[in-house]
Amino acid sequence: MVWVLLLWAVPGEGPDVRERLAEAIRDARPAEARLALTELLAGSHARAARAIFVSLPRARDRAAAACAATVGARLEYDRIDSDFSFNPFDDRHKQKQLAATLEIIKEASRKAVDAEQVYDTLREAISSLGPEGTDVLAGEVDRTSS
Repeated sequence: MVWVLLLWAVPGEGPDVRERLAEAIRDARPAEARLALTELLAGSHARAARAIFVSLPRARDRAAAACAATVGARLEYDRIDSDFSFNPFDDRHKQKQLAATLEIIKEASRKAVDAEQVYDTLREAISSLGPEGTDVLAGEVDRTSS
């Protein structure tokens, strides 16, 4: 047990490439996803094909969730903007809320675009797979029928 902990804590070793790809997908970081895919494709194409096959649904779901968050932020902006009151002090408060919501929309839109870029990067990586990776990918598709 002690040896396992010591080997795990070696300072030069980073997380596995597949773990870094999963983190890049979860956090919608396209540059890190590209780097992880490049490292995967430099090694075994079969291993890269399996990692891509597992990562595609996650990336698709992440992109859909990011788009839904953008729509939700826009709906909140519309809700705040359409509120009406005769109180003059509510106007200042409303402007502050609109400004804050606009920042949320910008951030959500940026995340949605980044998530789409990660998904597109994964789809483009499929074309870089060699014959070995393509065979593994076809086998996985036949096995799962997805």
